[in-house]
Amino acid sequence: VKALECVGHLGLMILHQDLMAAVKDEEETKNRIEKVLSKSPIWKALKSARDSFCEQALQYREATGVSDLFLDLIEAAIRNRYTARYSESGSASFTCLLNRQGHVDSALDAELLVRQIRGVSPNDVETARFCINMGLHFRALCKVIDRLCYSIERDTKNHCSSKTQKEGNKLDLVDKADELSKTIGGLFDKPEAGADLDLSGRMFFRFQSSMKRAEARIISGATSSSTGNVRDDGMGVFRSTPHLVLVLDPTDVFVVKPMAKMEENRGTVLCGISLRSIIAAAADGEWLHVAVRCPDVGSLIKNGNMALKFEAPGTCLIVKQYLDRSREVLRQELMTKVPDLLHSRKTMSSEDKPKE
Repeated sequence: VKALECVGHLGLMILHQDLMAAVKDEEETKNRIEKVLSKSPIWKALKSARDSFCEQALQYREATGVSDLFLDLIEAAIRNRYTARYSESGSASFTCLLNRQGHVDSALDAELLVRQIRGVSPNDVETARFCINMGLHFRALCKVIDRLCYSIERDTKNHCSSKTQKEGNKLDLVDKADELSKTIGGLFDKPEAGADLDLSGRMFFRFQSSMKRAEARIISGATSSSTGNVRDDGMGVFRSTPHLVLVLDPTDVFVVKPMAKMEENRGTVLCGISLRSIIAAAADGEWLHVAVRCPDVGSLIKNGNMALKFEAPGTCLIVKQYLDRSREVLRQELMTKVPDLLHSRKTMSSEDKPKE
């Protein structure tokens, strides 16, 4: 990986110098750029590497032992690649600094120069992960050159000063996640814990967590002992204790604490979980057990498990079926977008182009 990143970075440096030398006199800029790129073995190698790795990655969509994990591998690659950076207004952008990958310092890395035999044979999952990561990386490197060429042509056309051209024609080594990457990687801004959430038009169900349930039984038992009136079905406990709300959105689920009765259509977010982070769900009467890839959240999530008690077994079953269907619909929708992510684009989208 380091060797490929290092060579790719070096290729960008050489291409940058070649393009700058070709358009130095500012005449027939577009033709000169096309001529340089058409004859450059480095540009051909970058595009060939991008297309080859993307094509190999796509072949694992149907591979035995990999197909079920393929979307998870792509999501993990995107999440590991991009880092959230927040503006003063609080909005997030997701970027990857390419100058920190494949840097020339890697050329002095002993692991790069001397490959140790670890006694571990490669498998299809690791090979798929490698192809995905390299496909995304070389896709980003090609976009760097695309942005550079666009910037040169724009500045020449607008007759910018030499100083402005010099500043604008530097390599932009910040890879910003495009809409497709953010969609597949789940990198969008979402309501955080403590945020208010409008429940209007959303699918939601009342429930109690396992911890709340245990606390409620203790309270109910103490009260029943004094009155001599005990209910074994637990329905009285459910109706008499504060409840939470499980909100089911197309891409996420939220645990929400309802506000005052006068504002029952609003609540405070206690935690949010991506549908892609849900491993499985199982119904047991009124209880729904959900396995998730998520850190512990108070009494709601413990060791990757959520236990939610609904008012009736029928309600619990409805929630499970809706959850399973939503997860499958989201998975199929994202899988249809994967070929668009792992293929070469002949033209840049508006979000890839440098700002005027």
